[in-house]
Amino acid sequence: MSTRWLIVSQETSGCPEGLPGIPTSVWPVDELKRQGGRVGQVLELRSDQRRLYYLISKEKSYQKPTYRTVWEALLDLREKLLTANVLKLAIPRLACGRDGLDWRIIRNMLEVLFRFTGIEILVCSWNPRGPTEHRTVDCFFTKLLAARGRTVSIQT
Repeated sequence: MSTRWLIVSQETSGCPEGLPGIPTSVWPVDELKRQGGRVGQVLELRSDQRRLYYLISKEKSYQKPTYRTVWEALLDLREKLLTANVLKLAIPRLACGRDGLDWRIIRNMLEVLFRFTGIEILVCSWNPRGPTEHRTVDCFFTKLLAARGRTVSIQT
């Protein structure tokens, strides 16, 4: 089962037109609305093949998250992943684009929070260089392995 996560604001979880990136015909947006959620929590959608995790890191969509709210959401995500026995997670560079947080700090948070869990994290980030003719999106992939108490990063 594959997993993915995104950062959303608290207000987004209740908006009638649905959530960014989720076609309402594919995912049960009503389920996210039912879960509610507040800043620092994670909402979850499941299908037979995947789980989507929505980290709420700010109250309003036009606001910026803080390292504290991202930390709290990551804590909740870790608990949800461990409870569901999910050991692989694919993510973007969390809160580092328009939200303006420093990837080095976010990465350190991930390494600290997911150390000793055995959860493998694959980070995908946009690659502005290189050919695009054979791929939809050029990405750099970084694997964060949190098994056996060590965190090792590998660029592939």
